[in-house]
Amino acid sequence: MSNMIDPINFTYEDTDSLQNEISELYSYSEESDFFANRNAFEESMEDCGLPLTWKHMVLEQQTLAVNHLMTTLEVSCRPTRIKSCRALAYLIQGNFGECLTLEEQANNSRENVFLLYRHGLFQSFVQQLMIEANVDTKDNKSSMSSASSSVLLFNESSELRLILSVLYTITETMYHAKDFTDENVLELRQQFIRELQNPIGDELLSVSLFQMLNSFCGGQAPHYPVRKITLLLWKIILITLGGTPELRNLKEKNRKMCNLNPAPEDTMDVIKNMTPCLPLMMVDGLARPRPGLAGMIANRRRVLKQPAFDDAVYAYAKECLLNSLAELNQNDDNEIDMQSTDELNDSTENVRNDESDPELRDSDADADADADTKADYENFKEMFEDEERHEQQRKDDLQENRSDGSSSSDSGIVESDEDANRRSQREWADMGILEDYIPQKENTSDANPNHEKQMFLPLSSNLKAKTNNQLESSSRSDVSSSYRGLPWTPKVRKADLSVHMQNLRMKFLGYYLPNEVYSTFGLPEPIVEGINVMRRHLYVSLAEVQLEREEAMHKFPLTHSELNPNYREENAEKLYSALLPRLPQHMIALLKILLAASTINSKNKSDRVESINIMAEINPDVSSQSVVQTLKMDVDAIRHKEIIIKAISAILLLLLKHFKINHIYQFEYVSQQLMFANCIPLILKFLSQDMYAYIVSPRSTISAIDFPACVIGEQPELTSDAIELCSFQPYCWRNMFSCINLVRVLNKLTKWKHSRIMMLVVFKSSQTLLKSLSVRQPMFQLYVLKLLKVQLKFLGRQWKKNNMKLISPIYQKVRHRLTDDWAYSNDNEARPWDFQAEEFTLQANINRFHQRRYHDLLTSNAAGSKNRNSSMVFDQLEKFGGYDDNADEDYDFGSLEISRISPHFERNYERWLDSEVFQREINWDKLLE
Repeated sequence: MSNMIDPINFTYEDTDSLQNEISELYSYSEESDFFANRNAFEESMEDCGLPLTWKHMVLEQQTLAVNHLMTTLEVSCRPTRIKSCRALAYLIQGNFGECLTLEEQANNSRENVFLLYRHGLFQSFVQQLMIEANVDTKDNKSSMSSASSSVLLFNESSELRLILSVLYTITETMYHAKDFTDENVLELRQQFIRELQNPIGDELLSVSLFQMLNSFCGGQAPHYPVRKITLLLWKIILITLGGTPELRNLKEKNRKMCNLNPAPEDTMDVIKNMTPCLPLMMVDGLARPRPGLAGMIANRRRVLKQPAFDDAVYAYAKECLLNSLAELNQNDDNEIDMQSTDELNDSTENVRNDESDPELRDSDADADADADTKADYENFKEMFEDEERHEQQRKDDLQENRSDGSSSSDSGIVESDEDANRRSQREWADMGILEDYIPQKENTSDANPNHEKQMFLPLSSNLKAKTNNQLESSSRSDVSSSYRGLPWTPKVRKADLSVHMQNLRMKFLGYYLPNEVYSTFGLPEPIVEGINVMRRHLYVSLAEVQLEREEAMHKFPLTHSELNPNYREENAEKLYSALLPRLPQHMIALLKILLAASTINSKNKSDRVESINIMAEINPDVSSQSVVQTLKMDVDAIRHKEIIIKAISAILLLLLKHFKINHIYQFEYVSQQLMFANCIPLILKFLSQDMYAYIVSPRSTISAIDFPACVIGEQPELTSDAIELCSFQPYCWRNMFSCINLVRVLNKLTKWKHSRIMMLVVFKSSQTLLKSLSVRQPMFQLYVLKLLKVQLKFLGRQWKKNNMKLISPIYQKVRHRLTDDWAYSNDNEARPWDFQAEEFTLQANINRFHQRRYHDLLTSNAAGSKNRNSSMVFDQLEKFGGYDDNADEDYDFGSLEISRISPHFERNYERWLDSEVFQREINWDKLLE
């Protein structure tokens, strides 16, 4: 039980370390490929008459070797090209055969990447990728249904796996080169980014990778190594568009361009200071049992009384009193002894004597300040004396209750109040929630009964030894360590403020002022004060400004233009323009792969059915049926799926975040396509598994055979015990990363979309999300609590009654919207049918945006697609020489362009008329409705 609620010490980053990212590129089945690369390099060097080891070559010999390999890479003979690719891959992999340590291999790989990139290796391998992607494999398609289909897929993908591995290693190394201080390396990195941002050949490399995923999901290329494609696609998007720091800078830049104030705080900085909350539900679906308080029996319930003043008040009072005493004791040469109450009174008299000093009487303002300080001191003194009396009265009452109830208790032994309180605190501390539910007090002792009085005064005995700066820093540190406030600054949207003011005007004045949020004429003073508070927290998002400008450009196209005149030069804009013609297919392909990879530990047989085979990179060794080999294959398969989930979740999140900053309608189009492709239920299905076991207790890594450990040094013998030992880790970084990304994507899809929030309610996501809180990681819990907050008003009174403990974590960790009644149900807002028109309106606005901004692109693409479809139809008709029953599907009758009608259709239009018009029954009444 104690391990169940241990916090996870995970820090969110855009990627894992370079070594881990490179090791996740290769499956455990590819170990033989490493030695094939080494052999190809040695054979190539032997053909050139050069040394067989890279580090024994001088710079001139290395340049000669690279030029030879780059030349043979351009020949027409495919085996020769593949051999050169393997030799170059050996250098990219750090010439591991000559290394003794992992650090040496990493340094060699980094230096070789920089050297080979200067010789044009990246462009050459991109060309090889395009060549190998178009290689026809239909000779082997007849045997794909046999038992050796997986082996055939693995063999067919060997060349693509080789090329993609080299491209990925270069991209990953260039991304991590951002931490370098060498000017030449940084310039090389910028050159690489510019190369990726521009088309390579006819299109961007990222678009080509999306097309490969479409072909894979469509069944045209089942041998594609989907893991390496998704990993490379993720890293290309990351390095070209930017990660978290670049997103922050882009947001601030665009807000400044729109004359908006900076964002109140950064999400990552706030999350770093958060602590995880306790899970409200165990992973088995049962409610978390509350730890029992000792001494609680059937006939008597003891209430743990909280003090009237919490730690923040104590710390604030201490700071005020210390500052006051510091001012009064500046000219006092007598030390203040603070060991007894009598000495305290003497010190007070000394303070009063100082007030009679002529220097202090020179200013009336100083005298007034001293009087206020004395009054504050007396107030604090009385306040703590009252608190002490209340505490003593409470102890007396508990003593009387104990003496009265000892004779009537069911148990013959009743522990003392102090022992019971101590034992209960130990139980709560073991659960990890003592600091959340029991307020912390200063330690008291019977030997020092005046502790609460003296807790503010002992530091004043050292005022003469301390400087004012030291005193101020110590008092501030005490306050910061004790004070617990809300982490987020509350926000108010302009639309919410407008609705709120309209309701107030209607309530108090009986009239409306449309689109007016500044006038408070006729409203009561307390209401005006509340409106001023909301105005101070008014936050205008970049999306709201973009929506207003789109509306203005639609109404007044001649007087309004784009907010960013150079928007076409933005990297996100280039990527969106390239993806737009087939963007729905790209999103569907990503979700299909995600669905196939999400069925990891499913016990339901129907859930394990995969629509596509994503195991082309895993070689099932049918020749060996040992227990160790079977265990290794199982671990490799689970690891393979986890890495795919990690890559796709990162791709989706990056696209949504960058498109949202670039233009809100780009983000809305992508999110709408994801929603239409059932992304919301897919993520909920993923979260419905045992998330704690998925993150904390995975057995999906064998560190001894990860690259490059598997090719450096003496390899240990793998046994079942060795595999279990190598698989141990506190938590899985990639799984935690994937889960956070998916809940963030789900938040972005549902934020401010009532119809999609109702989808969460319909799919009964509340129970799934409550179980997910068993993962005690602050960032993950924050986004789960956000998902629960948005649907809380729709869940009903009984659900809220059974989950009241959820209110406090939401209140403490999620940002507050001052006009949002998230904790209460509203009948007018709980009607799902009222929000259906929202999606249709959004879709119409997106289409209008596309027609205005990408009209030429969409027109040319539609014309090209129509011509391709028409030519394919005509070729089929010529081939079969017959009548096509579905000929009308190839004509766009809504288009203004005149389409050429096939002569076959003209000859057979009577048959088409008879079958499609005369013989088909049409319910005209239903059609008119």
